[in-house]
Amino acid sequence: MSMLFIHYYVLYTIGCIRENLFPMPNLIIRKRYSTTLNLNHYGFGDKMGCVLAECLKDLPHIEAVNLADNNLTDDSLKYLIQAIMCIPSLQDLNLSRNKIDGESSDALAEYVSDPNCPLITLTLQSADVDDGEADRFIQCLISNGKLLELDLSSNFCLLYTSD
Repeated sequence: MSMLFIHYYVLYTIGCIRENLFPMPNLIIRKRYSTTLNLNHYGFGDKMGCVLAECLKDLPHIEAVNLADNNLTDDSLKYLIQAIMCIPSLQDLNLSRNKIDGESSDALAEYVSDPNCPLITLTLQSADVDDGEADRFIQCLISNGKLLELDLSSNFCLLYTSD
């Protein structure tokens, strides 16, 4: 067992004990080498999302993170996005079917405006994104030359401009 594995696994376990949550090791342990962390449809909620955020940046070789449909809100999404910002190899992020509000859209704006943001695909389907929230990070895309795909389908945003 490598020291890196022990590090993020211990962080995760300590976080679960602190929050009185039943640990779900399959959230952080990948049985085979994979560059994708696919956690869609677990429905684990904000408490587990915050615990996951504490160790997410330490997971090795991550190129894609799928957190779709996990009952996440600003209470955990802002921390998850901040942790994701520390993953220099991340190319694909899916936060669909969670609830993007002010704090998480501000965190996304900070992330996509960073010139070192490696994202190529950002998926936010049915994430309760309205015009104000979308505007926060869409304005930042002007300075981002790497992001090639932004999926905002099935949201409440019209993305109009008042020229």
